[in-house]
Amino acid sequence: MTTVHLWADIPGDWRPSGRRDAELHAGGQTGHSVARLTCLNDLIRVLRDIRDAGKQIDEMDFHTHGSAGSINLGRDRLNRSNTANLAGQGFENIFRAAARIIFWGCNVATGAIGELFLVGIGVVLLRARGGQVRGASAPGVRDVFLTGVQVHPTGRWKTAQVRPGGLVDLRNHEYLIPGRISGRIRAAETALAGVERRITGTPAIRGRIFRIRLRLAQVRSLQPAGARPRYFNLYQQLYSACSHLDWAERDLARLRIHLMGEAFRGVQPCAP
Repeated sequence: MTTVHLWADIPGDWRPSGRRDAELHAGGQTGHSVARLTCLNDLIRVLRDIRDAGKQIDEMDFHTHGSAGSINLGRDRLNRSNTANLAGQGFENIFRAAARIIFWGCNVATGAIGELFLVGIGVVLLRARGGQVRGASAPGVRDVFLTGVQVHPTGRWKTAQVRPGGLVDLRNHEYLIPGRISGRIRAAETALAGVERRITGTPAIRGRIFRIRLRLAQVRSLQPAGARPRYFNLYQQLYSACSHLDWAERDLARLRIHLMGEAFRGVQPCAP
């Protein structure tokens, strides 16, 4: 079994570094390697070195700090907005069939944004031969058993199961559930109609509302009758629709909170 263990610190963080965890976890495995990441380019360099050497790996473990839908890479973060930087470079070919990518940091798979992050990583890095991406939805505690991995006593572990070609199924997930999407889209459309009746804003604001309505219509059209919906695509579209709202406008801010609450079941909206 060939494994790669990656560690990174937050600059100035008082906690012990992840290097000890990475080395402990790798210690009992043959064919392992350990690398420190200080930025996103370090991760790209590690993947490129494996690719150029013609090697393949069975598992990649990230011993880093984390938050919902994001991990720390020193001074950078890896999240849904920059996952595409890993695409188009042949990195999917370094992972063997049924390979695993595991994020040991806190809260990486928390909320819909965390589940989308697992999906996004799997689609980019495991699309060639399939495999799984795992992350936890709760804080971790220090490695009390000296195994090199954090313990997550609460929350749950979530898995994005990737098939060859890039189709993804989520396991143990809480948010990206197909049966709940239609009701949330309807609630979003109702909220939007209410704001349109109340607001007396500029043409620019009205134009923005019109674009949101078009986006919601596009989201609805992505769910064909009788077919299993591509639920992470639906959520990405709805999340994008919310991003067009103007946080400075009181009524639009309320609508954004409502949309995000309905779409992501309690996940707090982020200010732009």
